Amino acid sequence: MRCHRCWLPSAPSWTGCWRRYRNGGGVSWAELGDNARDSQAALNRPWFESALAPALHRWPEVEAVLANEGARIADVGCGAGWSTIALARAYPSAAVIGVDVDAPSIQAANANAEVAGVADRATFRVAQGQSLSEFGAVRCCLRVRVRSRHAAPG
Repeated sequence: MRCHRCWLPSAPSWTGCWRRYRNGGGVSWAELGDNARDSQAALNRPWFESALAPALHRWPEVEAVLANEGARIADVGCGAGWSTIALARAYPSAAVIGVDVDAPSIQAANANAEVAGVADRATFRVAQGQSLSEFGAVRCCLRVRVRSRHAAPG
């Protein structure tokens, strides 16, 4: 995927983006467009698939909890689901829920989980992180927010 194809179509919205970044606000994928959303997922995927689980494995206390049968992990701001999928692969006994405010990202995440073979233990919801209690995710063993600050509301 070439960067110019992914990010240049969203250039007209950059002025508003910079203003919100400086003031602590977020920018929706709807404003940036599908190419930007898909590009971000493609750029993040290799790290999630190769390095996220090994990073967590470095903490024995975390590893001990997540390896238990019935462990629950909430991935807030999951985007296209690659981080959630990596967590489901790393911890096959855990139930992993990915949440994101962007409906097209959640649609992609569901499709990606199906193809990855983890849809039975990696589920996705359109929601804000504050609403985790609505679907029982408050009692999770681990809540992660990996590379999602760009989408956080101001």
